[in-house]
Amino acid sequence: MSTGIEYMFLNEFDIDMPIRRFVGMDSFLQILDGKFYASFRGEFFDKWEKGIPAKMWFKAVPVVTQVSQAEYEQYSEMCKEVDCFKIVPTSCWTLNSANDYLMWKTYTQSNLGVCIESSPADVMLSLGTEGYDIIASEIRYVMNLCSFEECIFSKSSAYENEKEFRFYFRPKDNDMQYECKKGIIMDVCPETMIHRVYFSPFIRKEAAVLQKALIENSFDYMRDKISIIEL
Repeated sequence: MSTGIEYMFLNEFDIDMPIRRFVGMDSFLQILDGKFYASFRGEFFDKWEKGIPAKMWFKAVPVVTQVSQAEYEQYSEMCKEVDCFKIVPTSCWTLNSANDYLMWKTYTQSNLGVCIESSPADVMLSLGTEGYDIIASEIRYVMNLCSFEECIFSKSSAYENEKEFRFYFRPKDNDMQYECKKGIIMDVCPETMIHRVYFSPFIRKEAAVLQKALIENSFDYMRDKISIIEL
C-alpha cells in the first residue's frame, strides 16, 4: 500500500521474524475493516515516554547542578526533541509468544482478547503510511541515554518482560495537524498484515468457536489462520 516510504532501523533484526500484538476484539475487527489505530507516544503509561528523566541523562554526575553548561544545553535540546515525539503515532508489538499469560491479562482488558501475529516487514507493507517515515526497533530496557534515538527506544526495566518491538510513524511534514488528540487511524491491508490470529484463552470456548466461524465465513483469507489459545 505504501510507496516512497523511508524506513530507519536502529539495530539489526530479522524483518521476517514473528511479532505479535495483543488487542481487544474491537481493535481486531477494526483492522479487518481496513483501519489501524496508532496512539501517540505520550499516551502510554510509562512516564519515561513523556520525557527524559534528568537522573538518567546525568547518571554519572553525583549532583545534577554540577553539570557543565555544554552538558546542560545538550540535555535541554534532547528534551525538546523527545517532547516533540509525544505526538508521533506509535505501534507497539512484542516478541513474546501468544501463550504469554501476562500479555493477555495486561493488554486485553476483557475476555474478548486477540493476539495478531505478523512480521516487521508485513506490518510496514500493510499500512498506508504515505506522508510518514517509519522508524522501527526493539525496545531497550537498560537506560543509556546517549542519543535521541536511544531515548525513544528505551524504557524502564519494570517493563522488560514485554520484549517490545516498536514502530514510529514520523510525519514528513513537521507542521502536520491531527484531528484526534490521542492518535491516528491509518488504512491497512489486513490480508498482508495478519499471518495468524489467536483468540484469548479467557473467551468462553463456545463463543470462541462461533466467533471463529463467523470471521472465517466473512473473510476468506482468514480461513485456517485462527487458533484458540489454551493455557
